[in-house]
Amino acid sequence: LADPNARAAVAPTLFDPPTANPGPALTVLTFGGGQDSTAILYKLVFDAAFRLRYAPNRLLVIMSDTGDESPDTYQNSAACSSQTARGWLVVKRPDRA
Repeated sequence: LADPNARAAVAPTLFDPPTANPGPALTVLTFGGGQDSTAILYKLVFDAAFRLRYAPNRLLVIMSDTGDESPDTYQNSAACSSQTARGWLVVKRPDRA
């Protein structure tokens, strides 16, 4: 993985102050915990050119936790959220929260 300290200058999140970058004020990534959303997340967080093109301002990552995911998915999601720090919202089923 890339240096997590490098993301601070590259990846503002929902909780950071707005910037003057053109484009949407907020980009939302729906994260499923699989290879596709993981790859997109890492590109957004660690690749400055990709981030500037597709999510130049705030980023919010949303994961819907059904409670039925595989242990590997939960492990991957935990690793991704710890690497990317802020800007995560996990929605859980009320009967499994």
